[in-house]
Amino acid sequence: IFSGAYIPIFSRNHPKVIEARNSNVPIIEIKKLEDKMTVNLSSHSLVVAIFASMLIMVLAGVILILINGSSYGIQVALAFAGSCWLILLIFPTIWLTSRPKPPLPNGEHYLLYSWKRVGKTLLSTRSLWQTMKFLFGWFLISDGVSTLIVVGVLFGKKHLEMTNTEMILMSALVPVFEIIGIYLFFFLQKLFHLTEKTIVITISIFSSILPLYGILGFWLPFGLNYKWEVGCIWYGSEFPLVQ
Repeated sequence: IFSGAYIPIFSRNHPKVIEARNSNVPIIEIKKLEDKMTVNLSSHSLVVAIFASMLIMVLAGVILILINGSSYGIQVALAFAGSCWLILLIFPTIWLTSRPKPPLPNGEHYLLYSWKRVGKTLLSTRSLWQTMKFLFGWFLISDGVSTLIVVGVLFGKKHLEMTNTEMILMSALVPVFEIIGIYLFFFLQKLFHLTEKTIVITISIFSSILPLYGILGFWLPFGLNYKWEVGCIWYGSEFPLVQ
C-alpha cells in the first residue's frame, strides 16, 4: 500500500506529463496521459516485485528442503522471507526523496489529525457519493479476491490433502502466470482501447468464476475435487490486475 501510494506522484511528475502541461495540452488529454503513465508504472513495478518474490520463494523452498520440510523448516523459511522484507525496505527508506508537507494545525497530532480527517470524509458522503460508491465496490472486489488466497490454502490442505511440496509448487506457478496475466491484459487494453472501468468489470467477472466452479463440486464429480483443478493459472492471471 505504501509503495503504491507513490505511483500517482510519479505519474503526475512524469516527463511526458510535464511536457504536455507546458505545451498547453487540453486537461482531458493530460488526465488520459496521467492514467496511462499510472498503468505503465504500476504494471512494470509489479512485475519487478513478482520476480523478487519468486527469488525469495525459491530460496525459502531450498531452506525447507534442506531441513526436510519439518515445521521448524517452515519457521526458518518464513523468518528468512520476513528478514528479506525488513532489510530490503531500508534502501527505499534512504533513497526516496523527502517531500515537504504542510505543517499541522496548532495542538494537533499526526495520528489524531488523520483519523479526524477520515471522520470528516465519512460525514461528507453526500457530496462525495460517487467516491464512496467506488471505495465500497473496491473493498468488495479487493477483499474478495484476497480472501481467495486464504481459502485456497485451506482448501488445498484440508480437502485435497496437498503436501507441503505440492503447495510450494503451486505457489511457484502462481507468480509465473501473474506476469503473463499482467502483460496479456495490458496488451488487450491497448489493442481494444479498453478503459480502466472495463478492466475492473472484467476482473470482477473472472474473480467470480472460480468460486462458482468450486460450488459445482457439491453436486458434480468436478469442481475443485481434484488436485489438478486447483486454479493457480486462473487465479494467478487475474490477481495482479486487482493490485
